[in-house]
Amino acid sequence: MDNSPTVMEDIMVTNTSNIRRRYRDLLRRSLGPGTAPTAKATQRFASQISAAHISMIDLAIMHEQLLQKEMPTDVSSRQRRSMTTEAGIVFSSLFGAAQSDALAPEFPPKVHELLSTLSRRSIDLSDDNDQLSKRIEALQKAEALLMHSEQAGRKVRIEAERLQEQLRLLSRQLMNAQEEERRSISRELHDVIGQILAGINIRLATLKHEAQLNSAGLDRHIAQTQRLVHKSVGIVHRFARKLRPPALDDLGLLPALQAHIRVLTRRHKIQVTVAVCSDAEQLSMEQRTALFRVAQEALCNVIRHARASTIDVQVVRLEGSIHMVIQDDGRSFDVQRIQNAPRSKHLGLLGMRERVEMLNGTFEIEAQPGIGTTIRVTIPMNKRVGTAKEASV
Repeated sequence: MDNSPTVMEDIMVTNTSNIRRRYRDLLRRSLGPGTAPTAKATQRFASQISAAHISMIDLAIMHEQLLQKEMPTDVSSRQRRSMTTEAGIVFSSLFGAAQSDALAPEFPPKVHELLSTLSRRSIDLSDDNDQLSKRIEALQKAEALLMHSEQAGRKVRIEAERLQEQLRLLSRQLMNAQEEERRSISRELHDVIGQILAGINIRLATLKHEAQLNSAGLDRHIAQTQRLVHKSVGIVHRFARKLRPPALDDLGLLPALQAHIRVLTRRHKIQVTVAVCSDAEQLSMEQRTALFRVAQEALCNVIRHARASTIDVQVVRLEGSIHMVIQDDGRSFDVQRIQNAPRSKHLGLLGMRERVEMLNGTFEIEAQPGIGTTIRVTIPMNKRVGTAKEASV
């Protein structure tokens, strides 16, 4: 056998070429969908690397060159990182097996066994990495489904908002119809029935005068009837005012509030101050009605529950909107608890809020222990600025 340097170099080149070709095939299998090499095949290839006298530095250079050449160009950065990791596992397996084979005579069997175990674990890690890649792919599919679900959810929310707007419009029309019906009934009670009762009272007075000469008993009965009629007239007027305060239609928001407050202060020991800017009188009838009804309900709640001694009602214009603030010094309450209670427990608050929101306004409640409760209402408008009229009742 010729052992000249030239022949030996040719053999080494041939061996290196074979090793390079096999390592390229191994990398292609690790980068592609092929089956990973077994531990026995890896050990056999590592022995060939050791026999070819290829150093680990040369093997690392070979690995880097082949990896750059074999790495697909049409993959994402995430896939590129995953493939690089797979190739690194292959190199680590060969490195460990080659080192074990090269140093086998010098290391005891226990160390050799540990290195073999390390090599097998590297291959197992490659399998685990494949499983992880599959899980990542499944998660990506789930993410795509979730995005589709979110888009469907947005469509549902948009449709719900549209239906809610329709419901708000219908509620607004219903409240307007209720107010118009109240106005009609109030006028009917006040103008027609009130006039009839007044006419009856006048007629009874005439009969009383004519009957004075004939029967004292008849005079007494007529007087009793007159008192009943007079009482009925008062009841009709009071009922009409509750249905729809005439002052709101005829005089405006401030006179209507003042008239309502006078009735309250006569019945209850409480001081109420009210101030209304002139711009509030330029609001539409629907807007003024909403402010009056909110104030009416708020005052009623304060008298029923708060045990307050003073109430302040302010209606002012700020930045193109009308703001109404109602403050009392009575007992406060847990706003969150009341709002989360069943609807039947806070219909008054709910009605106030819905009235305001139907006019594109805002409704807020603040309650602080020892300070009292504040209700803030804002309704947008586009009118010139006016002055405030104030009254203490």
